[in-house]
Amino acid sequence: RGLRPPFFSHGGGPTSDCMVAEGDVATIEPWKRVAARCCSGVCCAALLLVMAVSAGGWSIAFVTGTDARRCSSEHRAPDMDRGFREVCVDGGTERPGSHPYNKMYNKTGIYRCACCGQPLFPASTKFNSGTGWPSYWAPLAGGKVGYAKDAKSMLTSEVHCSHCGAHLGHLFDDGKGPTGLRYCINGVCLKYDSQVELPIEESPPWVANEFLLLLLLFGSFPSCCFLAYDVPRAASCLCRRRATAVESISEQQCSAASAS
Repeated sequence: RGLRPPFFSHGGGPTSDCMVAEGDVATIEPWKRVAARCCSGVCCAALLLVMAVSAGGWSIAFVTGTDARRCSSEHRAPDMDRGFREVCVDGGTERPGSHPYNKMYNKTGIYRCACCGQPLFPASTKFNSGTGWPSYWAPLAGGKVGYAKDAKSMLTSEVHCSHCGAHLGHLFDDGKGPTGLRYCINGVCLKYDSQVELPIEESPPWVANEFLLLLLLFGSFPSCCFLAYDVPRAASCLCRRRATAVESISEQQCSAASAS
């Protein structure tokens, strides 16, 4: 018993030359194959859309951090040099509750990048998230913070300084305030400045839940399997049909020549 490839209709038509070997897939009802492909295709399309419109877009960071030569020691505490290099330069994470900024709350002032001094977060958006890391519900206006998808953290939105590229932390959708966001930042990457006030970013980017991304990612895997199954067979079938057509034309030409 043969099976027509799923990319061809099960109705009439010259498909006898495109039969494939029988197997377990032959026992699957056609409507189930179509439903599986449709569901997987929807997941794949949703994943592409979510990746494109969420924070960081298609910027995927396999290695986070920056070049130490872009940093100046004047912006960070002298006793934080080792932690600074491990976290901000090399893209690591400080121990939760290890930095004094975690429990420091101010109504005024801003937090600067400890690498280059660029203003990043207003002190007024800082809140107690209970995670052990300084948390903010919005950055400063003007694109001070950059975003990327962190490949090492389930495509979580990675946050870095848009000027020097220093790794700051990650962005989540379980925060507080008007945005409902949580910028989870390593304290060693910040420097508090009480003398400056700057406006808050009113429209921060949308953040895709990491579990949603994983669900869509796994839901999209069958699409790759279907493509790997269908495309070679479709190409092979088209080649056979073309070869058959060429042979038919050659036979007709030979017959015409013999008749003349």
